[in-house]
Amino acid sequence: MSPALRQALLAADGLLRQGDARAARTALESFAVTEGTGQEAAEFQFLLAQACFQDGDPDTARALVERALARQPQWAEAHQLLGLACADLECLEDAAVSLERALALRPDNARTCANLGAVYRRRIMLPEAIAMYRQATALNPTYVQAWRGLAETLQAAEQVDAALAAWRHWSGLLPDKAEAYSGLGWALSRAGRWDEAESVLAQA
Repeated sequence: MSPALRQALLAADGLLRQGDARAARTALESFAVTEGTGQEAAEFQFLLAQACFQDGDPDTARALVERALARQPQWAEAHQLLGLACADLECLEDAAVSLERALALRPDNARTCANLGAVYRRRIMLPEAIAMYRQATALNPTYVQAWRGLAETLQAAEQVDAALAAWRHWSGLLPDKAEAYSGLGWALSRAGRWDEAESVLAQA
């Protein structure tokens, strides 16, 4: 890999970490990397796919990450990105397949579990979604988004007591207590626990 391309990749990675996907995409698109070793091309395509996905272009991101995976098929992070792009494109079965593959390669990744749970939930596969969210929270007990996903899915499955327990855990993790109490109050009201809801919402 040329020093100029290596520098561009490092710069783009830094821009993505700062949340500037458009600048990262612009920096990478100035290079037309199609040849070179499999690893070099795959790394470039994956990073550009990340930039495109974060820039709101899941279609291009999907095409790029599929090319990266053709070169490096055992890349868990690339399978996860492909799953996210497919989910954004409403290709939920493809999204599930990609995320399941990512999880098989990296079973300790809480984010993959939560993302797969979200896809299962959108496919109305509630028991499977609950299992994935529970796996995510077991792997990372402070994973706020996973706790919320678990609470919402349990609520959709009409498992009221378990949902409220998850909502309470979620609210305890939030630094913004007004948001925490509002969310918990909403969940209590949905469960018909009006007195508790009124008390919690008063705190909000």
